Amino acid sequence: MILADDLGETKNLAAAQPERVTQMKALLEKLIADGRSTPGAAQKNDVEVKRYPAGAAAPRKAKAAK
Repeated sequence: MILADDLGETKNLAAAQPERVTQMKALLEKLIADGRSTPGAAQKNDVEVKRYPAGAAAPRKAKAAK
């Protein structure tokens, strides 16, 4: 499907394209972690990043084995 087929963006394609959703979530988390969406060195976010829906959290990193 292309945008021209759904200009109002009324069709939720998440269930039909779960791999795309996973890729987009990963990219969003990278942008948040890097503090920027443009090329350059990582920066600290100047505001608290809130994810929606409320309660959604960043993926937790695996703990190192002791």
